[in-house]
Amino acid sequence: MFSAKNHKICSCGQKEGREATDLVVGKLQSTRALEVMITMRSSVQMKKRISGHFLLAFPVRESCLEVFMPHCCVARVLSASILLIGLLLLATGSSLAQSAPDPAKKEAPPVATPKPGDTETTYRIGVEDELQISVWREPELSSIVVVRPDGKITLPLINDIVVTGLTTDELQTMLAQKLKNYVNEPQVTVTVRNIRSRKVYIVGQALRQGSFPLNGTKTVLELIAEAGGLNAFAKSSSIYVLRTIDGKKTKIPFDYKKAISGKIENVVLMPGDVLVIP
Repeated sequence: MFSAKNHKICSCGQKEGREATDLVVGKLQSTRALEVMITMRSSVQMKKRISGHFLLAFPVRESCLEVFMPHCCVARVLSASILLIGLLLLATGSSLAQSAPDPAKKEAPPVATPKPGDTETTYRIGVEDELQISVWREPELSSIVVVRPDGKITLPLINDIVVTGLTTDELQTMLAQKLKNYVNEPQVTVTVRNIRSRKVYIVGQALRQGSFPLNGTKTVLELIAEAGGLNAFAKSSSIYVLRTIDGKKTKIPFDYKKAISGKIENVVLMPGDVLVIP
């Protein structure tokens, strides 16, 4: 333990009726975390490990505060009312004192949006979809699961696995690969029991806005009809579909009057499409 007797640098005083804080801080000799012990004459002790920049704030009345820092210095502070002590720690040379590591950022699960090459009927697993996982001759490894909001499912032996954004064939291949450590030549079948993730959306000047299921093929005109049509303030020539392909957003213009007259082709919607009606 660091000894204050052998490393005392200075003592700082205070005149009666004034509040002043004199602090002497020595130069760091290493960038490792410091151990700071704060000892008050009221025999209350606090101990805290910190690194980088740190700030201590607490009220002390008629107390003597001693700060012990290994590889640094000791500062003695006398004050009638100490409200704030800030210490800025600088490392030797050109390097800075190491700061505490930031907590690991959680990655967002993949979204079941179309990828390049997908068609209107391509199915990719999404959140809330219900799947049946069957392993041939291994009933204890087979189960019915629902994709959680984090994009994962839980299976025996494999535990949690991210499945959103995969096709059923891709998931079958992945599961068979992971089960090779436990089963000889595993044969895996993925069956979709219920689809809840395929949706399209309407925003703007429609009689009914919100999300609509897309379990088959659906065009923009069909979606507008399902939403009750356009309202009186809609700009029918400025409608567009906002589509996300592999994380990139694109705009697909749509003229309502030309579409209903057959002058332009009706746009077929894909999962995640947003129909914007200004």
